[in-house]
Amino acid sequence: MILTNRLIPLGILIGVLLGCPSRSSAAGRGISFCDGKKLQVAVAFSGMPVSMNDNWVTSSTETDGSLKVINVSNKMIERLDSQIEYLDKENRMIGLLWYGGSSSRQRSNDYHDEPMDKGLAPGHTVTFRGGLSWRVFATCPARANLTAIRVLFSDGSEFEQAASPWVFEGWPHMVSPLQFKVGTVPRSYSTYLLRLTVAANGQVEEVQQLDPGSGPLPTQIADRIHEWQFRPQTRGGVPESYGILAVLRIVRKGSGCDLQTCEIPYPAETLFPDFVLISLAESADQRSEAARVGSESFEVYFGTIPVSGSEVVW
Repeated sequence: MILTNRLIPLGILIGVLLGCPSRSSAAGRGISFCDGKKLQVAVAFSGMPVSMNDNWVTSSTETDGSLKVINVSNKMIERLDSQIEYLDKENRMIGLLWYGGSSSRQRSNDYHDEPMDKGLAPGHTVTFRGGLSWRVFATCPARANLTAIRVLFSDGSEFEQAASPWVFEGWPHMVSPLQFKVGTVPRSYSTYLLRLTVAANGQVEEVQQLDPGSGPLPTQIADRIHEWQFRPQTRGGVPESYGILAVLRIVRKGSGCDLQTCEIPYPAETLFPDFVLISLAESADQRSEAARVGSESFEVYFGTIPVSGSEVVW
């Protein structure tokens, strides 16, 4: 994933998301939902050309993970894609993460596609660190199941198995920085629990407030959310409509906390199985023309990643 206008190379983005130990410790008690869980991946497919071990998952402002993969075949691997589902201790579905990588000849724009230099040789190991999702897991997973895998070998042959369709989540695609008249947005730190309905074309169809939280969601904010464009969620390659449980925060410069430490005042049970953390952060520089005419500006963050004023290109 690349953000144009505010360019964030994929490697840097993954680095930001995968600062697991330091980020979790900085996140504070109110925002860390899974400080880090090591899982063994259950594999139901026979004839697997790779083994999978040491799957780590962390969830605070986003969810990210890493996966150790060993090539147990006798052929060079040029590309690997995998989808892993996570369940809680009661066997309830929490969410999905995707891991994979490819040699320079097979590189794509997939957000989980990490470089593997010249490929993965027989007997060699690689740790993929690009398992990431905007969705925050509301609890640590207890189980991990491999549900789909694709492997392309250097000789052109393939290995592909799937117990369920490939499902790729929607991501913010076009989100503009926000400007509101002074007095429109609460002056103190505020939170709203929302349900966003996104159509198959990526348009936000509905914004529903689920909890009074800090009072009614200002109409002007709801109107701007309706303008956001998402990359469609796909199931088996087909775009579909979907819902997003979202915690929307208004983070002011004087809030006494930042994107990683401002608490989320909802219990994990309310946010289960996952949610997206969206923050409207007061712009650092309010000396613009907008400020002089009685308006104030906010940047939009999904998790801790700035998305406003940029186009997300895949």
